[in-house]
Amino acid sequence: ILSLFGVVFSDAAYKVGFMRSLRLCKLAKVLRVFRTIRFFSELRLMFDCVLESMVSLVWCFAMVVFIAYVFSLLIVQGLAAELREPHTAYSGETEAELLREFGSVGLGMMSLLKSTTGGHDWGPIYELLRLSDGFVPVAFVAYIVFFALAAWNIVTSLFVERALKIAQPDVETLAMEQNMQDIEDAEELTNIFSEVDVDKSGTISLGELESVMEHPKFRSYLRVRGIEIQDARLFYRMMASVVGGSDDEIDLRFVVAACLRMKG
Repeated sequence: ILSLFGVVFSDAAYKVGFMRSLRLCKLAKVLRVFRTIRFFSELRLMFDCVLESMVSLVWCFAMVVFIAYVFSLLIVQGLAAELREPHTAYSGETEAELLREFGSVGLGMMSLLKSTTGGHDWGPIYELLRLSDGFVPVAFVAYIVFFALAAWNIVTSLFVERALKIAQPDVETLAMEQNMQDIEDAEELTNIFSEVDVDKSGTISLGELESVMEHPKFRSYLRVRGIEIQDARLFYRMMASVVGGSDDEIDLRFVVAACLRMKG
């Protein structure tokens, strides 16, 4: 008995892990249920866009870092050459502020990213770099213009294109929407035929079919779906031949199914 208890308690950690795996499986089933609920379709689309855009996000991040690195390297090298000059415009407070913003390539990258992402306004940084006589202020303005007109628009268009591709409904979603539409149409047609089924027998006679052809809801249903039934008597006989019964009465559910199959 003691050895049995030892085996049970030694496998306790394994059982806990196994139970957690079962919970994850149940969570996956719950998420699949959300796919069938139309109310959560937009939320599911947003989650899909976020998950499917992870690879694009990594490459966009790499592009932004690379561009910031190149421009930061150019600006830092130009400022280093400027500060080595015996007669420079930077001294005292301006030099300390310059070193705080562009004291290294890393600090320069962070200052450039702040200037284009709303961390701080790029105007004061330009005024600081404008004291340099070299290409540094030109490189900084070129960086701002490039990011404002090109980089962010490229990144935005990439994500929008990816989201549009993901937003296209898949086969499962189309089938689910078609089934739901068929159910709604079947309920609507059943209500229409029930109104003309005076004896409440659950069947439709030729006279009742001819009367329902004049029903405004039924005519609207046929017009919206591009269905044109010119001869109600011929349509009734075709259904009766398929059923294989008498021409007196046809089951209401079969008539509804026949109308649904005729959807254009």
